[in-house]
Amino acid sequence: MSEENSIASASATSLATVTSEKYENTSDQEVASFQEVKDRRWRRWLKIAAIVFGVSAIISAIVVPCVLLLPKTTAAVLSTNISATTEASPIAETFPSTDIFSTAIGTEQNPSLGEKSTLVHEPVQSTTLAATTGIPMLNILPKHKGEHVREAKKEKTVREGLKAEGPHFTLNGKELSIYSGEMHYFRVHPDYWDQRMSNFPAAGLNTLSTYVPWNFHETFEGDFKFDGFQNLREYIKTAEKYGLNVLLRVGPYICAEWEWGGLPAWLLTKKGMKIRSTQDDFMKAAKRWLKRLVKEIEDLQYSQGGPIIAIQVENEYGVYEQDSSYLPSLKKTLLEAGVTELLYTCDDSNGLALGTPLKDSLLTINLQEDPVDTISSLRIHQPNRPAMVAEYWTGWFDWWGEKHHTLGFPWKNKFGLDKFVGTTKDLIEQEASFNLFMFHGGTNYGFWNGGIIQGGKDNNFVPDVTSYDYDALVGENGELRQKFTRMQQVMRSTLKLSTLPTPLPVPEKAKYGDLSPTSCLSFAQLISASSSFATTADQPLSMEELRAYYGYVAYETNTWGGGQQVIDLKDGIVRDRAMILLDGKYVGKIEQKMKDASFASPSSDKHTFTILVENQGRINWVRPGDHGILNDQRKGILAPIEVNGRQLKNWKMTHLPFNQTHFDALEKSSDWSKSYRSASLPGIFKFVFNINGSPKDTFLEPAGWKKGTIMVNGFNIGRYTDLGPQKTYFIPAPILRTGENTIMIFEEMKNGVDITLGDVHKLG
Repeated sequence: MSEENSIASASATSLATVTSEKYENTSDQEVASFQEVKDRRWRRWLKIAAIVFGVSAIISAIVVPCVLLLPKTTAAVLSTNISATTEASPIAETFPSTDIFSTAIGTEQNPSLGEKSTLVHEPVQSTTLAATTGIPMLNILPKHKGEHVREAKKEKTVREGLKAEGPHFTLNGKELSIYSGEMHYFRVHPDYWDQRMSNFPAAGLNTLSTYVPWNFHETFEGDFKFDGFQNLREYIKTAEKYGLNVLLRVGPYICAEWEWGGLPAWLLTKKGMKIRSTQDDFMKAAKRWLKRLVKEIEDLQYSQGGPIIAIQVENEYGVYEQDSSYLPSLKKTLLEAGVTELLYTCDDSNGLALGTPLKDSLLTINLQEDPVDTISSLRIHQPNRPAMVAEYWTGWFDWWGEKHHTLGFPWKNKFGLDKFVGTTKDLIEQEASFNLFMFHGGTNYGFWNGGIIQGGKDNNFVPDVTSYDYDALVGENGELRQKFTRMQQVMRSTLKLSTLPTPLPVPEKAKYGDLSPTSCLSFAQLISASSSFATTADQPLSMEELRAYYGYVAYETNTWGGGQQVIDLKDGIVRDRAMILLDGKYVGKIEQKMKDASFASPSSDKHTFTILVENQGRINWVRPGDHGILNDQRKGILAPIEVNGRQLKNWKMTHLPFNQTHFDALEKSSDWSKSYRSASLPGIFKFVFNINGSPKDTFLEPAGWKKGTIMVNGFNIGRYTDLGPQKTYFIPAPILRTGENTIMIFEEMKNGVDITLGDVHKLG
């Protein structure tokens, strides 16, 4: 029995005892005869009846008119609330103020299932009837989530969360082996969360693991978003529907091959910012984020009736560690915010050796090979506690200009299918829990890809590709690979599982054929149509200062002078990559570590001079010792620009985010030209095509095109380039619509003749 029920029961017993004693004390001991007792009780009951009758009459006089008025009043209030909620609803637009990459996500046609699918959102707090009419009444309108949590605590039986106090995990007192798969909600369209998660139990898994990227939810400082793609609660509830436990990896730094490892770019506007440390500005921002996040998911923790069984603090901090107080500060913040579940950290073997363990938290390891030796090493560091592999790397990610990785670590290329099977069996035989990273990879939509420092003598930055397929068990478009089938065989044979559930069908694919552009915008026309994204200043401002954190910024001013012109770049003041345009035409480029760049001016007349800068993705991981690089991730133009020794001033800076809002602005332009074959590059090309019936998944191939960005019906699919390895780009069916569809391609340097929408994914 819960503590509250025990108190209530005791109170009722006490009340009954007092009442009984009261009537016993007015018994025959106080009266002379039985008749006197009888008369006294009679009089008492008559008085009580009179009081009850009087009170009833008063209540009737007040309540009856109110009840007659109630239907009209309630209807009016609810009508007002529904109207206000509809107008202000976050579902009415995509990523309000953030506007990350998408079309609106709410109730829309799900082409793969042939029915309407609705994302569930928390109810908006409504105005109470009492506030409108002055009539006190029970609060039956939607409550703040915290109130539901408090009520749930009273009603639910207390469950014991995940314990790691011996060689095996226990959950609610029962021994548990964690067999988990990693899938990121921010890389999978919400309409496909359900279908993708049905694969987990079908592969013999009992747990889902996901990172939570801070910058995805607080893209702009203080503006938190938890709807649409960002509806973390709905994602966790979907996992619960499939009987999955959840491992939540909250950062604040997550790596994940994601833009700046999940850190929001606005941190870079704080002078002296030192990330992943107890530096005041960073910790203030990180604490605010973690408290807001915990508020969102507090009631979804296992001990409170939800599926979240453990929460990871930071990510691979051992090899980065410079501040031994940092992890304890994060832990303290999480506990104070309301975390009740097991906390853990993850590191590779190097990090495990170098880092300082977080007290009273579980150490876990990351690996791809040598499971026996690695697990033994973990048990030496942490004896008599469960062995857990937080990241069992099932493949590897790709970056531009490199081949597609299908054999694990690219510096080994030995992790074939048989090796995967053997390693998985070894982990199970070692009685180690594990998380398949990745089980389903997904896509780096928009401009959310991260990048790495490649190493070698040049130590160049290399951005990751748009696909995050990872050669995982479940492909980017949901296809079940041979690796998935072999995993099923391993789980059946090793764990003696007689049957596994059947997953939901893989969404269908379609060929929509070759498409030719219908119209285009030149670069000058693109800038004109993007005027609402422009600002001016005497000197160029960085992307962070402009709050133009992702995408491109066109820096434009005037210059005079003919002949050879030299731009002094002061070693890295233009980041990451830029095109130099004179009167809207390409005349040169700026790349990493160039100390200067030159171009030819045809005359000494006045010219429009533009530097079009692309943020190719902030670095998400650096090697040990390169901490300074991770702190120095500002983008755009970072200092005054000098041409032939003369400083240029009076800049107009136009952000090109290529998101839904930008797409809508471009659609309204009256400058669209039909003479698309002779377009002035860079430029925008439009393709229009129709779909009969329910849309299906497809893959866009821009063969013959050089480099740019793709938008489909306002949804930013991501970047493309002919560098490879990726040759086609996944378009999930929920982005398409029955009837007319519009694709816009921003091409920087060379436009092809057509694009193709096919049913084969070419990753390299």
